[in-house]
Amino acid sequence: MDIGNVYFRNNLVDEDLIGNVDFLNDASLFDNNQMDHGSVVISVPYTLVHGKPNNFVYVNETIFCPITIENTTRDALMLWSVMIYDSKLKNSFTLSLMKPLTPDSDADYVNSFLEGFEMEDRVLRHDNILTIWLSCKGSFKGLHTTCVEFTLNDEIIRRFGFVVAED
Repeated sequence: MDIGNVYFRNNLVDEDLIGNVDFLNDASLFDNNQMDHGSVVISVPYTLVHGKPNNFVYVNETIFCPITIENTTRDALMLWSVMIYDSKLKNSFTLSLMKPLTPDSDADYVNSFLEGFEMEDRVLRHDNILTIWLSCKGSFKGLHTTCVEFTLNDEIIRRFGFVVAED
């Protein structure tokens, strides 16, 4: 699959623009393990390696990746929301505070598991790392993309993730 001709707009205004990714010019948005935003450090899910997706899943299987959010200040910070801002295919990515289900998950864990497209109102305490799990179900062969948006106090921070589904 050639993904070299895909372009990106740095400031997403509307959903559905994530299909335009410039892997060379905007690598800082999705090609490092962590990005520091002053008061928080947020990891980047499903990173790229040498400008190309490095995460693969078989069609109709699910892959998951932790996103860590660390408060580096001495004060508690308010994380107002975390949401899937955009994804291709729509609804192929989900968020959870619980580690996603595996074939080894017991019945109690399966019955208590919750996932969705948005979560709200989390307090980030000093030196405490919040882990949010981002899952992708590869429902067709090809590139799956997502933009996860974090609203922290008055700041919006976005992270992009890329997964390739294969036969």
